[in-house]
Amino acid sequence: MRSIATLVCFGTWLLACVSSPEVPICRERLVDVPPPPDACLQRADGRVYLQLVAGEFSDDLMSWRTGPGSAEVTLGFDAESRVASACLGPTVGQTVSRRAPPAVVALRELPRGPACLSNRRLVLAWESPVVTHEEIIEATLACQPASDRLRYAISSCRLTALCSAEEVQALESEREKVLSECVLRRLPLTVSIPSERTHVNFLPSAQRPPSKARALTALTACAAPADETVLVACMQALGWEPMR
Repeated sequence: MRSIATLVCFGTWLLACVSSPEVPICRERLVDVPPPPDACLQRADGRVYLQLVAGEFSDDLMSWRTGPGSAEVTLGFDAESRVASACLGPTVGQTVSRRAPPAVVALRELPRGPACLSNRRLVLAWESPVVTHEEIIEATLACQPASDRLRYAISSCRLTALCSAEEVQALESEREKVLSECVLRRLPLTVSIPSERTHVNFLPSAQRPPSKARALTALTACAAPADETVLVACMQALGWEPMR
């Protein structure tokens, strides 16, 4: 499954900021202000700071159910590598668009960055995952009844001490298997197609019960496909069907 949030640093182009009463909106490209050099974000302090910025922005957007969407923000740094300006770029999705402005405001309070960000601009793009953390929790809760019998058996074993460690482990493994199969039938696996800037969602085929191991195998084997036809063929061979 896709990760909860994706943030990408665009170092090749930058957006100028046009002020509005609260959150400036990024309107035009600003070619005369350079992005940080690649080495800046490859250094340890650069990576740590980028993770901090990404975490602050994504946490504000993902605090509650997010829904599909994306957002983009540009940070301008002063001579002391402090955030001097923050503007909002294109946003997609009603919920994301509503939460993005407060997230941009919060970025103005970030601590000073590494020296290599002095008088530079940094552009971050965020995209909500197809499956959110809340949806995983909901699916897991909905699947609990399917494993109740095993949960009660495990509890009884622990309370009475009448089961061996091997028996308890076997019951726990069986419960995990039942839960995983149920959750995987409710939530799609998402595989991106980089060349087409899109993705395809898959559910397990009816003929082959899903498992975490099979899901990881499919995601690994079919990663970075050339196109959708190649991707679908790869996933179908491993027991996953595209959602229609």
